[in-house]
Amino acid sequence: MKGHDYLVPTLVEVEGGAAKWQRARELFRERGWPVREASPRERRVARRIFGGRERGFDYFWADVPVPGSVWGLDREAGWQVARVGKGELVLQARWFGREDADRTLLPEWRVYSTRHAAWATRPALVAWWAGPMWWLRARLYGTAVRLGMFDVGERVRGDREEALSLARRLPARGPRTDVDVRPLDGRGRAGGVQHKEDAFNRGMVMVVVPFLLMALVLVVAREAPLPGKLLFGGAAAALAGTACWSAVRLPVASTQAGAATVAVVLTVLVVVWALGIPGGYEGLECRQALALAAGGYVVVGNWLLVRHWRWRGVLAGVLVPSAVTVLLAVAPGVGRFLHDAYADELGLTESETSALGLWQVFAAIKLVWPSLATGLLILATWGTLRYLHLLRPRHPAGITMAVLALVSALLSDLVAALDSPAEAAASLRRAAEERTAPPSYFGVEPEWVCITPTVPLADLNEQGGRLEPTRPYVSFGGGAADGQVVLWNVTTDKPLRVPTEQVRVGPAGDPADSCAERHRSDRTAGQGPG
Repeated sequence: MKGHDYLVPTLVEVEGGAAKWQRARELFRERGWPVREASPRERRVARRIFGGRERGFDYFWADVPVPGSVWGLDREAGWQVARVGKGELVLQARWFGREDADRTLLPEWRVYSTRHAAWATRPALVAWWAGPMWWLRARLYGTAVRLGMFDVGERVRGDREEALSLARRLPARGPRTDVDVRPLDGRGRAGGVQHKEDAFNRGMVMVVVPFLLMALVLVVAREAPLPGKLLFGGAAAALAGTACWSAVRLPVASTQAGAATVAVVLTVLVVVWALGIPGGYEGLECRQALALAAGGYVVVGNWLLVRHWRWRGVLAGVLVPSAVTVLLAVAPGVGRFLHDAYADELGLTESETSALGLWQVFAAIKLVWPSLATGLLILATWGTLRYLHLLRPRHPAGITMAVLALVSALLSDLVAALDSPAEAAASLRRAAEERTAPPSYFGVEPEWVCITPTVPLADLNEQGGRLEPTRPYVSFGGGAADGQVVLWNVTTDKPLRVPTEQVRVGPAGDPADSCAERHRSDRTAGQGPG
C-alpha cells in the first residue's frame, strides 16, 4: 500500500454468489488493502436498507488507500473500489469513513550537559563589585548553550517537563542529573499552539497561495484600464481577506492578535513586492509576475504528480521529455530550420545567414522548447486535478481531453515558432527604413556600414538594385563563398549584392548620417602625401 496519504474505511457491496464474494476479498488482499468482515448486525442493516438479501449481495469493510488531498477522499475511494472489479465483478462503495491519523507537531529539544553551569552560577554571597563579572559569565554561558557547544548529541520531543524527564531518566546507563534541554523551535514556549501536521500544512497553503495570487492580480490591475482596476482590485482584496482569515484561523502565532498582526504585515509586504515603492523599487512587471506564476504552477503541479512515483515513473514522466527536447535541439537540420526560414523571408542564401553551431542549437531550442513547456504545463494540470480528486484515473474522457489539449497547444506553439523568422525579418526592414540599430537573429548580426566603390560606379556589378555610396546600408557580412557583400536595399526591399573586390566596407557610425564624409576621407587616404 505504498504511495498513499490516507486510508478510507469503506463498506464494499459485492453482487453475485459466494464465489464472487470470495473473489472480491482476494482482489482487495492482492492489492495489499486490509479487509475485515462486516459484523452480523452491519450486514443485516445493509441488506435491509439496500435490499441485498434477495439479490445476493454481500458486504465487507476495506481500508482503501487514497493519495492526494483530504478534500474529496470519498470520491477517490469510490473510484478505486470500482477499478478493482472492472470487467470481473460488480462492486459498489456504499459508505466512507475517515480515520484521523494526523500527528501533533511536538516541540523539539536538544540535550546538553550542565557540568559547566557552576562556572556561570553566581554565589549567594558575593561582593557588589563582582556583579558585572558574574553577569558577563552568565551571558557567555547562555550564548554557548544556544550555539550547541555543550550538546551531548541527543534530541527529544514533547513539552519541556516531558523532554527533561526523558533526557534524565531514559538512558540505559541509569538516571542522570547533569543534563538539561534547550528548545529547537518555538513550539515549546508557554502558550504555544500545538498544530496537527497535515492540518498545519493545509493551513499554510491557504495562507501562501492567496498571497501569491494576490501579487499577480495586483500587477495585472496596475496595468489594466479603470474597469479592470476595479475588478482585479476587488479580487486582490478578496484574496488578501482569505489569506488573513486563514492566518488567524490557523493561527500562525501563539495568539489570534499576534496572528492578525503577522497577517497584516505579510499583506503590506506582498503589496510592496508587487507594486513597488515610489521613487525606489518599481515592483514586478506583468511578464515577471506571469512567469513566476506559471513556473511555480508547473513545479508544484509536476511534484504533485510524481511525488508517489517510483524512479522509473519520474524518469518516464519528466526526464524523458526533457531528454527528447535536447536531442531534437541538436539533431541535424533542426538548428538550421529557423535560419533558413529567416533567409527565405529576406531573400538570402544559406551562406549569407550562416551562424555558429551554438547559435543553431539555441534556435533549435526556441523551436522545440515551447513543446516541452506545454507538455510540462499539461502534466502539472493533470497532477493538480488528480491531487484534488477532480479527475478520474485512467478515464477515457480525461485522457482524450489531455491529448486534445496537448495537440492544440503544440500546434499553437509551432505556429508561434514559425512566426519568429517573419517577425525578425519585419523588424530588420523597419530598422533599415528608420535607420535604427538592426536586430540580430540567433547569431546573424546585421550592422550598418558605408560602402566605398574601388571602381567607377558604371563598372559595378550590382545585383538587386543600384548602389548609392552616400547612404549607409545594413550589411549581413561578406558571403565568402560567393565573394559578395550582401546589403539590404530599402528602395527595392530586396538584398543588394556587390562583389567584394569592387568595394571597401567600413562601419557607418551613426546610421542617420550620410556616408559622403567617409568617402572623402577614404579618397584622401588613398592619395597619400604629395
